[in-house]
Amino acid sequence: RPSPELRDEAIACLALTDLRDTGIWRPVPVQNVVYAFAPDFEQYALGHADGRVTLHRAGEFFPRPSIEGPERRVLLVSFSPAGRYLAARFGSGHRIVWDLRTTNEVLRIEAPPGDLPDTLGFNTQGTVFATIRKGAGSVLARLAPCTISIGGTLNVSARPATTR
Repeated sequence: RPSPELRDEAIACLALTDLRDTGIWRPVPVQNVVYAFAPDFEQYALGHADGRVTLHRAGEFFPRPSIEGPERRVLLVSFSPAGRYLAARFGSGHRIVWDLRTTNEVLRIEAPPGDLPDTLGFNTQGTVFATIRKGAGSVLARLAPCTISIGGTLNVSARPATTR
């Protein structure tokens, strides 16, 4: 019989995630982009000053095709918990949510630049997107099928995005 210490060490080794060397990650200058990692760390998104959002697979040098937003600086990007959706907040006040399986927009929220805070959020299932301003109201959107609820005194317009 193994000792309790050896048993505990074996259990700890089994609990580690399976890591593998996938190459060198090439960081980008932080002042030029904003970034977010998918929950599974298999991909990450970079938001650029020209309104592009590029998706990268971990360990790959070249990005996948970029997702286009309004031609304004990307201020924040966020993945849904399952990694299916990606949301971005732009300097123009727009919030856009894309379905990463198709790279199509599923939701576009238009608001004056100061009307909503810097937060983008999803519920734990990744099916509801929310952006809230304390004391003013909220925008909640069920993503599949897309239904939208605007509460409070926010000056926004939200709509399901048209399919390309």
